[in-house]
Amino acid sequence: MTADLTGTTEPGPDAHLLRSTAHLDLLAMDERAIPELQRIAMMPAVRRTWRTRGGYVAPQDWANLLLGQNLFECYARDRTNGRVVGYTELFDASTLDGYAHLSAFAHPDVWNTGMPVEQVIGALDLAFDRLPLRKVVAHLPAENVARLRGLHQVADHVGTLSEHLLIEGTYVDVSIFEITREAFGRAVDERLGAALRPIAAPATFGPGGGAGALADFDAWVDQVFAHPTEPPRLDELDSLHWVEVLDLVERALGRAVEPEALRGGESLADVRRFLADHAADTPPSRTRGAR
Repeated sequence: MTADLTGTTEPGPDAHLLRSTAHLDLLAMDERAIPELQRIAMMPAVRRTWRTRGGYVAPQDWANLLLGQNLFECYARDRTNGRVVGYTELFDASTLDGYAHLSAFAHPDVWNTGMPVEQVIGALDLAFDRLPLRKVVAHLPAENVARLRGLHQVADHVGTLSEHLLIEGTYVDVSIFEITREAFGRAVDERLGAALRPIAAPATFGPGGGAGALADFDAWVDQVFAHPTEPPRLDELDSLHWVEVLDLVERALGRAVEPEALRGGESLADVRRFLADHAADTPPSRTRGAR
């Protein structure tokens, strides 16, 4: 992840913090954040992915679009640098039927770091906790499905609408996903806890500090990848895998780690070596599976 985000940083100390996730603060909408959110949403790489579908939105219309029309909305701020990095909303809600539609966008600099999925998971956790929703529905164009692969951990694919949306002159297929309250709760208990736990004080995973961290890393690899005989490649990891990898490494080191520091290698063996090199009292790297 690069750090060349420009424009608005923190909207101010009075901003309403809704919750913190592993790497992000999720805040209630504040008018001072709107210019930066508008700038992100209108970036060429982003504007096709949100519900404006690549269309231009006049500056004076942005406040109406982001404020007051939704059942729920929040924006995400990277805690390491205070930058605004994304936005999540629930709209077109039916309180009678107990559902709402999900939409979100994120700065391209945080794509493929796990942060966009972490942002959505945190927002969904807030929504299910505060609102009487049975489920949330997402209509995702093909490029969004590829970018948010990690959402498959909490969402069921219930159908595809062929050539359904016109985006910048081309009709594209749209995949329909639903996230039920029950399935999301199970996923949080079984898999998503890492995304929802803020990185705070240094932590160890067992006797020996770093050695315990490596043991936990090894156990995670074996559990998630079913005792691999070869190290899983980094380009095969989905967004939730990256959330969990970052969580393991940052809790072992007791500090935030830039995702790009872990993405330079080819496989999880390189991530394990990074952890071994930076954690105290770690044994030499082993060579089995992802070790």
